[in-house]
Amino acid sequence: MLKAKFFILFVTIFSITEALSVTNSKYWLLSCNLSGCSFAFSTCMTCLGESGCKTCITLSKPDCSTCADDIFKKEYMVPIFGKEYLVCDPSDPIQSKVCHIYCRGQFAQIGQCERLDDYLVCKCSSKS
Repeated sequence: MLKAKFFILFVTIFSITEALSVTNSKYWLLSCNLSGCSFAFSTCMTCLGESGCKTCITLSKPDCSTCADDIFKKEYMVPIFGKEYLVCDPSDPIQSKVCHIYCRGQFAQIGQCERLDDYLVCKCSSKS
């Protein structure tokens, strides 16, 4: 009985930790929505390189400089199978644009939000 309670406690703590990790990984979404950066994303869909994409977003709308930095912060990535991924939801057009811009920042041609196991993540590729 005691082992079962410890197991339930462990699973609960693990679930909360995992949920907080995913929430923290979407911090860019908070800063980008608060700054109203959707227009900046639309104008930067062809940017290239991390610094080029950050500069494009910031020049399009100076209030979005924090958003631009947050998109590329490594601590907001989620590790899955030893690789770091940006979490994104394909049903949200803003998140899909951010995914594409993130991938352009990594010198990939396109970025798309896709399911990887139990996660919705941004996957970059160089095929069109």
